[in-house]
Amino acid sequence: MKTIHLYLSLLFVLPLVVTSCGNGSSVEGFQLIGNIGNAAGQQVNFDRVTVGQPNHSLTSAQLENGEFEINYPEGIEPGAYLLRIGAQRAYLILEGEENVTISGDITDLNTYNFTVEGSEATAEMANIMKGIIANGGRPTLSDIESAVTSAKSPLVANILAFNMLRRSPTPQSLPVLESALERLPELDPNYPGISNYVSQLKRALAQQRATDAVAPGQPAPDIESTSPNGTTYKLSDLKG
Repeated sequence: MKTIHLYLSLLFVLPLVVTSCGNGSSVEGFQLIGNIGNAAGQQVNFDRVTVGQPNHSLTSAQLENGEFEINYPEGIEPGAYLLRIGAQRAYLILEGEENVTISGDITDLNTYNFTVEGSEATAEMANIMKGIIANGGRPTLSDIESAVTSAKSPLVANILAFNMLRRSPTPQSLPVLESALERLPELDPNYPGISNYVSQLKRALAQQRATDAVAPGQPAPDIESTSPNGTTYKLSDLKG
């Protein structure tokens, strides 16, 4: 009798379990859904971004009635990605197994004036970029340093620092890049590219300082040398 009751219980419970799994809103792996206005007939491109290497095109989809959907049931590698629709583009910072929805107008993609759900890092990137663009799109070093420091995601911090500072590097920008790089795990695919750039910038700045030190009209470097009898002299000792 107990066996019959158990069997009947399972008959009622199992359909509920199956229905619950089938009606869930989340999709296994990675899913990107877009609702983009004024983009009829456009093609959506989804690229993997790795600093120091060419972008790798992963897939494309056609917009139908302003909507598109990209699915990777097996997930994707965590990291930086680029969403491209025509000349419009925006960075996506992804964990690799999430359901992300982007809503907005095609003309607002470059300005990050869209809504993101399902990806905290992408939403953080969009909010920071919207703030920078709203202030004229020409951030000072202090603005960039503040954005990089406040970013919760290490990859957001590094993408921001690298893209905003690499075009006009200065000795003052080096500490911002270094502090962002310190937050990024060395196993991240973007680490080598950013690390190499920081090293090249260090060498370039050191070479510039050396060139400036011996420029005409500048004081000569205070070099040291040893005389035949073993006495060490500085150039400044011979002044006059």
